[in-house]
Amino acid sequence: MAKKLTAFIDPRTLKPTLSDISQAVKKPAEKLSTPTDKQWKWATIFYAVIEGEGAIFGSYRRLSVWVEAVINLLNSCNDWQTLEEIIASTEAELEHYRYRDEHKQQLQEVLTLAATRLQELKQKAAGLIKAWNWARGWEAILRACGNEESLNIAVQLYKAQRQQFSDYPDAIANVIHSGKQHRQHLRSSINSLI
Repeated sequence: MAKKLTAFIDPRTLKPTLSDISQAVKKPAEKLSTPTDKQWKWATIFYAVIEGEGAIFGSYRRLSVWVEAVINLLNSCNDWQTLEEIIASTEAELEHYRYRDEHKQQLQEVLTLAATRLQELKQKAAGLIKAWNWARGWEAILRACGNEESLNIAVQLYKAQRQQFSDYPDAIANVIHSGKQHRQHLRSSINSLI
């Protein structure tokens, strides 16, 4: 079961306008006020005072400011695992809660874009894993070279392959660093024999 979006966004931190509250509770904004002496926001609902009628409770999910926060969350998340959770949570909430039609449409459009971005982030993560596995393999190969001649041959083979991982400069830099360290080790070993 997907987490609720309130696991990612604390509705109490939102600052809805009276106009936004008015649209959510379907009462005229000029008749609404929010309590100044009491807490009027809770974890899942808020209340507003209607002049001459009393208080009315409303769901954050009916507020534009909530939808904006969800959209911002979907658009700003760059970790594929977290984004996947947020997408699942948003989809589950759209099915379970009564969002306003225009908000539902907005969220569905953003979800479509987020799903595409999720696939891109997953591919990038998979490429990064592949690059680091390649780098670790080359580090082992370079360290296995017993002399500078074999190291030079290995370096030539490495140079022929590194272009395919040019999008991952940290992995390449790690292999280069490892190769330089091993070359120094080989040279110091030879010098210690002399």
